[in-house]
Amino acid sequence: MNIAVFVSGRGSNLKAVLENSDLNNLIMVKAVISDKPDCAAFNLTDEYGIAKYCIGKEVGKISFDDLTTQLKLVGIELIVLAGFLKLIPASFIKEFRNKIINIHPALLPSFGGKGMYGMNVHEAVFQSSAKVSGATVHFIDENYDAGAIITQRCI
Repeated sequence: MNIAVFVSGRGSNLKAVLENSDLNNLIMVKAVISDKPDCAAFNLTDEYGIAKYCIGKEVGKISFDDLTTQLKLVGIELIVLAGFLKLIPASFIKEFRNKIINIHPALLPSFGGKGMYGMNVHEAVFQSSAKVSGATVHFIDENYDAGAIITQRCI
């Protein structure tokens, strides 16, 4: 399966995907997309020979419409949001409906929504005195962290 991975930071989730021997026989990362041109995860694209795209409206960035075309040209079958912090436009979601998943660092529907990422999530969980936390993988829709849940794991 050809996948694209959206990132905004260091790329620790991307690296985990690329280095997972169980996934090597199942997927091929064909593109990495970020909203930040200096995204540290782009270093992995150079190391692994993966196409990279920086999205946005500024000069040197690609629009979501053009990205849609590029991803379809390389046969992307699944998009994984792995630490991507921007809301995906509805038009892009429509083109890849039920083919975009997100890894969220909490047990949704709790601790989700705009601003709930990284340490913000963990601090909110801690401040709430919740007895458990975990991770959720879910399909994305037009709202932050509101798509159908695929799986969750408590810790």
